[in-house]
Amino acid sequence: MAEEKVQEAKNPTKWGLIIALFGVQILVAVALVYFLILPRLSPASSGEPEAQKKEQKVDKKKPGILVTIDNLTINPKGSFGRRYAVFEVALEVPDEKAKAEIEKFKPKIVDAYLLYLRSKTVEDLTIKLDIDLMKQEMVEKVNMILGQPLVQNLYFTRFVLE
Repeated sequence: MAEEKVQEAKNPTKWGLIIALFGVQILVAVALVYFLILPRLSPASSGEPEAQKKEQKVDKKKPGILVTIDNLTINPKGSFGRRYAVFEVALEVPDEKAKAEIEKFKPKIVDAYLLYLRSKTVEDLTIKLDIDLMKQEMVEKVNMILGQPLVQNLYFTRFVLE
């Protein structure tokens, strides 16, 4: 019996296996943090070169004109009609010409926003980081519809989730 204990203590494969499994667990934990958690904490980059980003920037120093889009009512994704959300947004544009463009394309903008907001789950609509990303994506959507970067910012003036 004493010989078995001595043999077990001398058997390095058992301890090697335990150490290897512990190392694999650490690698899996690091990979999960790197690929799943860190992207949600850092702002999303669109992959555009800096020169293109600078071209798209509109003078944000002077306050713009606000154009309101109200009564955006949707059922969030996965709610099966049991939950609903009501939104009102204000788009900030630099001048009256840009405001006229927004008014001209308002039906397309409302349609794009409804489709976009319907693709969001209740959880997406309640997490602060996701809301900030949503605002950025909604500005990009309206600028794509307009064909030029006229919208400087987007503000939620009503955001009700039931």
